[in-house]
Amino acid sequence: MPTVKKIQTSVMLLTDKVPLAHRRILLADICQSDSEEAAKLLDRLLKAAAQGDGGEDHFKEKTKELEALIEGLENGPQRSAVFLNLVPANGAPLTRALVKLSDGTPAYPIVPDAVLGESLKRGDSVLLSARGEALLSRDAGSIDVGEEARLERWMGDRVEVSLRTGDERHLLHVAETLRARLEADEVPKGTALLVCLRRAIAFDMIPSPIDPLSGFRFLSREPVPDVIAARDIGDPPEFIERIAEVCRQEMTSPERRRRYGLRRSITMLLTGVSGSGKTLSLNAAIRRIYEVMSDVTGLPIGALPPRVIRLKMSKLLSQWLGKSDKNADRLVDEITELAGHTVTDASGRTVELPVIVVLEEFDGIARRRGLDHDGIYDRIQTTLLQRLDHTANAALRDSLIVMFATTNVPHLLDPAWLRRVGGRTCTFGRLRRRAFAAVLDKQLRDRPLAGDNGTAPDELKRRLVRNVTGALFSPNGAARPLIEIQFAGTTTPCFKHGRDFLTGSVVDRAVQQAAEAACQAEQAGADTPGITIHGLLDAIEDQVRAVVESVTPANVAEFVDVPDGTRVTNTRRIEAQAIPARDILR
Repeated sequence: MPTVKKIQTSVMLLTDKVPLAHRRILLADICQSDSEEAAKLLDRLLKAAAQGDGGEDHFKEKTKELEALIEGLENGPQRSAVFLNLVPANGAPLTRALVKLSDGTPAYPIVPDAVLGESLKRGDSVLLSARGEALLSRDAGSIDVGEEARLERWMGDRVEVSLRTGDERHLLHVAETLRARLEADEVPKGTALLVCLRRAIAFDMIPSPIDPLSGFRFLSREPVPDVIAARDIGDPPEFIERIAEVCRQEMTSPERRRRYGLRRSITMLLTGVSGSGKTLSLNAAIRRIYEVMSDVTGLPIGALPPRVIRLKMSKLLSQWLGKSDKNADRLVDEITELAGHTVTDASGRTVELPVIVVLEEFDGIARRRGLDHDGIYDRIQTTLLQRLDHTANAALRDSLIVMFATTNVPHLLDPAWLRRVGGRTCTFGRLRRRAFAAVLDKQLRDRPLAGDNGTAPDELKRRLVRNVTGALFSPNGAARPLIEIQFAGTTTPCFKHGRDFLTGSVVDRAVQQAAEAACQAEQAGADTPGITIHGLLDAIEDQVRAVVESVTPANVAEFVDVPDGTRVTNTRRIEAQAIPARDILR
């Protein structure tokens, strides 16, 4: 019997499609035949029947084992991963997927559910079995945390991104969610992306925060200073109104300044002795610029966004090598980025607002180079100089940026700062007669003054300011020196008087002292409550004497004016005379 016929005969005997009567006749023929082929076919049929006897039980047993295995995979510990794509089968009976585990390790688990595998998209979060052999399901949660990067280029299935902490760039996979946005032109260059560098994938764009300025590290969130030059400063420096007018022109008619080739950025270096009013004038300038912004936009000052960036050394300097340089780069980047933020005014126009950069105590970072023995601060300063150079940095030159730098020791600044950064210098000195009278007048505003009944408060203040100013600056007042200074190369001493030590902070402290004494006197039942001329003169005398106690040959130039190029060899304090300063009024 041919082999093909044997196979066909066995199939006919075992199938239900052939009628039973035909199969009985066929089986009888096989049993009655004495041929070798019939014997072999009968033996095959009997063996198949014997195996089929326990086949169903065997099948049920194996099914239970498989169900228990699947249950263990589903209910046991699971691992999270990110799906990238299905691996081509290439004739293999099982479908596998390429995934990235949380530590970035690639894995190729089996995908038992073909429907699940076809529905997965790149970037989906999936769950694996405990040992990572099988992809069980899609993770119900979504990946909404990670690292922030900036989009540089889109190249099909990949994107090139850069991190804010440095200049290095990374090439990452693109999740389907992000790819759809890229194809719809919803993600321009520079957009912040949510990425995972370990798994080398960019998930999605980061939505704009409620506060678009939340990512600025050096942006000041302090309220606008409540310092009005005309109200709070006795002798306001002229740069306050000049800079405010420049800001107004740049916001309303910038083309006029461009015709004259003027840069949009402004730099002002405020120098002078401690307590001479630099910080007060700086706050007044900030307030005045905000007033101009409010006037041009029609928005109240409280509705204007923060526009002040303050350099704080604690945020700039770092103990790690290279971190300070990156902080310096970030400072300049934030300045230029903030300059690009606009505001919609009351009429619906888009207006560019000035950025105010404050570099207080600038000598801490801008000291003359070459004095640092290990060169660390010199390198940081060089980085800042290069980035803040208006001639080389077009982003600064073409942006409306007002930069203020303050220092008490301008001679310690590196000369490259003024040469590269440009701008003007405003020097604050000690108070002269007119400035002292103006400062005292402002300090006494709205304070109770002692005087004759019926005298108007304004007249009392004018009289007090006139008499105190005369006592300190008249020839009689000049006859009472407080300290003797001896210079090298001469035997003639130089005498300094109380008026030579006067600064805005000294006057402020003296008025506070006199007001405190007047308050206590009123509490004790004084007949004429209020600040008196005698009390104010005594307070000024006390404050000046306290300053004189700190004078030494090494620091005398910090408290009084001395000729340039001279060297002080000795200082001698002169004891107070028996007649106090207030008696000069007699």
